[in-house]
Amino acid sequence: MDRLETRGNRMNVFLAIVSLAAYRAFLSLGFNKEYATELISDLGWKLYINMVKLPRFIARLLYRDPQKQMTFFLKLWMKFPFSTLGYKSKAWAEVDCFCIDWSECPPFEAIKNNGTDEEVEFFYNTWCLYDYAVAKEMVKGGYFKRKNCLSKGDQVCDMRSHGS
Repeated sequence: MDRLETRGNRMNVFLAIVSLAAYRAFLSLGFNKEYATELISDLGWKLYINMVKLPRFIARLLYRDPQKQMTFFLKLWMKFPFSTLGYKSKAWAEVDCFCIDWSECPPFEAIKNNGTDEEVEFFYNTWCLYDYAVAKEMVKGGYFKRKNCLSKGDQVCDMRSHGS
């Protein structure tokens, strides 16, 4: 946690570790892994979706174009909570897409370094799959694509967010 110099980086790692602890607790209570994952995913989504409201409102005030809203939104999120002191990424805007290639993700690294392969799969099924749903919440008609993901063993997480 020492190298995570920003509040956003520390917050995300903390929440990932709390997610892992909750997953382990549910398993120790006899829940099957699919149901434990579903419960934690639902709870995490409630927290995550609240982080969308203010940036979405600001983006809509500033831009009418859905892709410009998406680009603004993601640039804002790359300042908090996904800032570059812990996260390593390359980002650029295309006409119909905002692209981010992540090569380091502190929450994933925390789970990978402190968990099992099954727990890395849990991380993918919660944290990584939020990306698809949150794109729909960022802007009306928004959607998300990804071919590669760090938590699936790839060298990069290639996120492509489309405004419509």
